[in-house]
Amino acid sequence: MLKKPITLDGFNRLCAELEDLINNHRPNIVEAVQKARALGDLSENAEYQGAREKQKSIEGRINYLQEMKMLGEIFDPATIRDKSHVRFGANVKLACVETGNENIFKIVSEYESDPSNGLVSSEAFMAKMIIGKQINDIIQIKKDSNWQELEIIEIWY
Repeated sequence: MLKKPITLDGFNRLCAELEDLINNHRPNIVEAVQKARALGDLSENAEYQGAREKQKSIEGRINYLQEMKMLGEIFDPATIRDKSHVRFGANVKLACVETGNENIFKIVSEYESDPSNGLVSSEAFMAKMIIGKQINDIIQIKKDSNWQELEIIEIWY
């Protein structure tokens, strides 16, 4: 089985979400399904159908999180000897060569990904473009219909 890196914070959030789903959401939805079932004819019971859909969603999320937990290997930045290259777990500051506008993000696991908060999945196009690069390297990305050059100006773990 191929292990997937995950940050310690991400692993802790994953475990907390899994525990909450198993201990709180699952029992609540089971109870809701039972109450809706007691209302009668299941084929025309919208409450029952809705509760079953919600239950299916919760169980799917639990299965996903359990798989992520099983496959997750906690990333320890202290194990990186050469911190001059972008790797999983890196914080990266990029600057647009043309405008000077800067963006900072961290490369994390797919579970932790939240681009609006600067957490980019290691499977995302942007991460794949810069993994292995170092400070002063320039990458080109297509934004809308224009090409944009971005320079890596800082890397830290």
